[in-house]
Amino acid sequence: MRPEQVRARALEWLTASGPAEARTAGLMTSLGQELALADCRLYVRDGSASAYRLAQTWTSDTSGSRRPAPAAEADRHEAQLELAAVPSAPLETVLTQSGPLHALRLEVPGSLDAMLLVRDARGGLSRGARRALVADTDVLAAVVAELRREGELERDLATTTARAETSRRLHGSAVELDQFLRLLIELAVSATNSEAGFVAVAGPRGELAVRARVGLSDEVDIDLTAQTGMFDWELAQADAPLLLRDPAQAAALGFRSVLALPLQERGVPLGVFGLVTMSRPAAFGEQSLHLLSSFADQITLMLDNQRVFAEFTERYLVVLEGIAAAVDARRPGTAGYSSTVARVAAAVSERMALAPQDQEALRRAGLLHDIGLAALPGARDHYAVDVEHPAVGAGLLETVSVSPVLVSAVQCHHEWYDGWGFPHGLRGDQIPPGGRILALAAFAADMRTGDPARAAWSVERVIEEVRTRAGSQFDPLVVEASVPLLSDVLT
Repeated sequence: MRPEQVRARALEWLTASGPAEARTAGLMTSLGQELALADCRLYVRDGSASAYRLAQTWTSDTSGSRRPAPAAEADRHEAQLELAAVPSAPLETVLTQSGPLHALRLEVPGSLDAMLLVRDARGGLSRGARRALVADTDVLAAVVAELRREGELERDLATTTARAETSRRLHGSAVELDQFLRLLIELAVSATNSEAGFVAVAGPRGELAVRARVGLSDEVDIDLTAQTGMFDWELAQADAPLLLRDPAQAAALGFRSVLALPLQERGVPLGVFGLVTMSRPAAFGEQSLHLLSSFADQITLMLDNQRVFAEFTERYLVVLEGIAAAVDARRPGTAGYSSTVARVAAAVSERMALAPQDQEALRRAGLLHDIGLAALPGARDHYAVDVEHPAVGAGLLETVSVSPVLVSAVQCHHEWYDGWGFPHGLRGDQIPPGGRILALAAFAADMRTGDPARAAWSVERVIEEVRTRAGSQFDPLVVEASVPLLSDVLT
């Protein structure tokens, strides 16, 4: 292959149609085949302080050329190029984990810092191949830089499109509940010439707690329990004000006048809407009661809709969990894999003292972390599926109002602590804590489960590998918390 042929072939792949990843693979294939290479690897460095990482490979054997491929997720810890020094001369021989290779530095200031490592079947490099590569180093660098830039844009677009297509965010166009409640309290306070107000909402077990307040500090603790609280619930009727059970309680809080209505729907208590004066007695008469009832009807409707939507959300998540379990079951040997991820994530989050609701969110994230795979069943590009499924999964969850911890953990469970992950290449504290925990849980469960191409690892090997990846793939604090637990949760 003459130098001008290298240049022409590189420009051909730059202007070809198709995804940038596929065109980079085509360029590698052309170089490998036409320069009679046995090994052709592209390593890229994201910053001067980072290591070179494997981005694309092409190899051949006696049976012919194998398909070029990007660095696989499971192999990335072996895909870091360890060099004693960056080569200064073109095609200088360097020692790598795979033996000696000839290094061609590809540089475009501010855009690309890469290394093309090559060798022929004898471990050397022919004079013609050497001459062709050196002559067109600048052209190769410019083409690779442009293909990588286009690839990044394509991945960003794919992620955005996937999320837009799968996440309608039903709650995104609705008024956020707390803002809605505060708005109605402010309107009611103004309309009745009172000084403060509050809305209490019933919890899962029927307990009442103040959800929104105006004119009252957070230190004002209103007792709303049925047995000992401020109001008498035995005589509660819709559209009729609650009676004070203990006026002394109200006086102790600084209340001089109180008007409160029960919020009920079909006989189900949903909460309380109350107005208060503190510096003066209020003339809470028929007009005030009428206004309060009007506002209470709107709040009741909102709370009832929220209750119904919460029931729908739970059913929706249960359906997704069933689909995720079916995805596991369709792959030999992986039945129960997501349950293992959930168990590890819940145990680690508990050990790290996350809030109980966040522990539950991560348990559920473990069950649902690969749900995006079910939304991409016909995709032919397996690399694209790997990259896109976290965003697709997060989009499926964002269609309903669920914990942000759940969504962000699913979105980020393939991000690496050192930045060498996907879909966004986040690093360190840029990755939400839930994503860092779920990443380790998914890896540990995957290695323990195995697949048709790789036998399941022993628990001891999983633990050792997790330790090895502390600071690179995993957050060291998450590793420290998980190692004592893995023997129990992976067996």
